[in-house]
Amino acid sequence: MAKPFAGSAGSGLHIHVSLYDARGNNVFADPSAGEVPAVSADMRHAIGGLAATMTDAMAIFAPNANSYRRFVPGTYVPLSPSWGYNHRDVSLRIPVSGHRNRRIEHRVAGADANPYLVVAWMLAGIHHGISQGLEPPPALLGNAYRQQGEPLPIHWPTALERFRASEFARSYFGKPFCRLYDTVKQCELEEFHSHVTPLEVDWYMGAI
Repeated sequence: MAKPFAGSAGSGLHIHVSLYDARGNNVFADPSAGEVPAVSADMRHAIGGLAATMTDAMAIFAPNANSYRRFVPGTYVPLSPSWGYNHRDVSLRIPVSGHRNRRIEHRVAGADANPYLVVAWMLAGIHHGISQGLEPPPALLGNAYRQQGEPLPIHWPTALERFRASEFARSYFGKPFCRLYDTVKQCELEEFHSHVTPLEVDWYMGAI
């Protein structure tokens, strides 16, 4: 019997984002902070919006079955909607830089995600956070995998359930898109589960 292909969980789609005003000023910057990775009020609210909407977005950030194999503790892949300064275990990393280059590194999506949808969701989350004045949770320090926090839905069916129930998604992306995306992904999920894998044959045929 042929050995099942172990496959690969793939790579991350890390996206850096800054926000500039009409005069070309980075609104995430705190000019008084120099090289210290301090954040402005707008950046703090942007982080709050991205964190608050992240669990609803997992069906976008991780769009298929193999996407969820990335989410393993201790592998520099985020497992909760966390943020921190130059921290590579969190979802939203603030790299050390000069204030003119202050930015958010969004580290959740996989390389198999649609980059247009990922960026659209990020911008929607930033707009939501700034317009509503959302505050983020405290910046994370130390080992992210040993700290408590709301976990991301790291299983495909759960992620689709969160997306389907998301009022935020319907508000920013529209009901027709959300209904179509959910329908397509539900069909893919059902087709995926309808196939018997070589691993199941190896595990269970010996007991018959």
